[in-house]
Amino acid sequence: MMVVTNKQTVSLAVLVLLALTLIYLGSRNAGAEKSPLPATGTGVEVALPQAAPVPDGGQLFKPGDYFIEYRLQRDRVRSQEIKMLESIVDNPNSTAEARQEAQRRLLDITAEMEQELELEAVLEAKGYAETVVFIQKDQVTVVANIADLSPEEATRIADVVSRSTGKGLPDIVIIPRGQSEKR
Repeated sequence: MMVVTNKQTVSLAVLVLLALTLIYLGSRNAGAEKSPLPATGTGVEVALPQAAPVPDGGQLFKPGDYFIEYRLQRDRVRSQEIKMLESIVDNPNSTAEARQEAQRRLLDITAEMEQELELEAVLEAKGYAETVVFIQKDQVTVVANIADLSPEEATRIADVVSRSTGKGLPDIVIIPRGQSEKR
C-alpha cells in the first residue's frame, strides 16, 4: 500500500500546473520557428513567426488583441495556481512542511508577476508599445509586437530583461509578433 503525503500532493500539483502552462505556451508558439540571431554573438534566441491565417471575415486580427488575450490567459493560469496553493495553506490537514512550501511558492509567484509587469512597463517606456513577458524558473520569454526584429533591438530588449531578472542572455527568448508599433 502506498501512502501519499501532503508534500507529494503539493509537488505533484505544482508539476501538473507547470506542465499545463508549458503545454499551453508551446501550443501558442507552435507556429514559431526558433533560430538564433545572426552571428552577432549575443546568444539571445529569437523565434520567427509564420504567417498568421486570415479569419473568415477577411480581416486580420488587431495586434493588441493577441497581447490582451495572452495577458488574460497568463493571469488565469496564475490565479488557478494561487487558488490551489492557498487551499493547501488553509487546509488543516496539510503538514507544516507542505504549508511552508505552498507559502514559498505563493511568494515566488507574486515576485514573478511583479517583475513581469515591471518589465512590460519598462519595455513600453523604451518604445515597445506592446510586449508580454512570461518569467519561468529557467527562462524569460518576451513576445513583442515588432514585425521585423533587428539584432540590435533584440539585444536592447534582452539587456533590459537580463538586468531586471538576473537571467543570462541564453535564457531569454524574444518572439516578434504582428505589425511594428514601435513609437
